[in-house]
Amino acid sequence: MPLVVSGFPGVGKTHFSSTTAGVNDSDSSNFGWAKTAPGEAKRRDPEWPNNYIAHIKRLLGRAEVTYIMVSSHQEVRDALVAEGIHFALVYPSADIKAEYIQRYKDWGNSPGFVKLLDINYEDWVAGLEAQPGCEHRPLKTGQYLSDVLT
Repeated sequence: MPLVVSGFPGVGKTHFSSTTAGVNDSDSSNFGWAKTAPGEAKRRDPEWPNNYIAHIKRLLGRAEVTYIMVSSHQEVRDALVAEGIHFALVYPSADIKAEYIQRYKDWGNSPGFVKLLDINYEDWVAGLEAQPGCEHRPLKTGQYLSDVLT
């Protein structure tokens, strides 16, 4: 059975997916937003997060998949727990915020994304630390997803 990995932004999901066989990087943005006409405001897909969880469930049955990388959004984590899907939650420890903000900048993330993470980092990490129903794999300084999965 594949391991579902809910990873915080910047932990190395994309790198791990590109360097490890059997990894499915299931980007939530392909499921979370409704298709809109050009010029229309972005809006949540009314099926979110159920459509994303259904996708994850389909992947759980595939023998060639070893890891399924998924979002760390609260509603996704809650839905995984509600569905009884075992998952590992990978996130940075609260004391390495500066390292993560620098990662986002170094990787060319937009200033808006960096600001969003800078403002919310402490609250989001606290929420991850308190998440019930999962296996916690917090990262220390200099660590990435690959350090806690392999």
